[in-house]
Amino acid sequence: MASYSEKLRDPRWQKKRLEIMQRDGFKCSECCDEKSTLHVHHTRYLKETEPWDYPNCLLTTLCEACHEALHSGVLSGVEYLQHIFEERGSSPAFLPCLGFAVEQVMDSSARLTANEWIECGRAFTEKIEEILGRKT
Repeated sequence: MASYSEKLRDPRWQKKRLEIMQRDGFKCSECCDEKSTLHVHHTRYLKETEPWDYPNCLLTTLCEACHEALHSGVLSGVEYLQHIFEERGSSPAFLPCLGFAVEQVMDSSARLTANEWIECGRAFTEKIEEILGRKT
């Protein structure tokens, strides 16, 4: 029986992986990163299902940082939010906002789950984009 890492080298998975990345425009579906190494993430695992046999709706493209964030379970948050803002646009206007956001959502010892940080990052990014959109 092949290990999971061996299955990920299987041509059937490689074909499926390319299909999903093409669908997602070769960018991270969380932060829109196009420069980092991309992974195809299974959003749910199904018993006795080969990686290439999953329906496309259970697969998404993630950059290395977002994929690691989802699998690690817990993040400090600062690096994740920085990554989000760098990929959405490294405008100097984001830097003070980032500091403010970190102060608002955590103290130096706070730790959130990966999904909490992703949701926080998504909501905060949308708010900043809304504010910056009004200024232009």
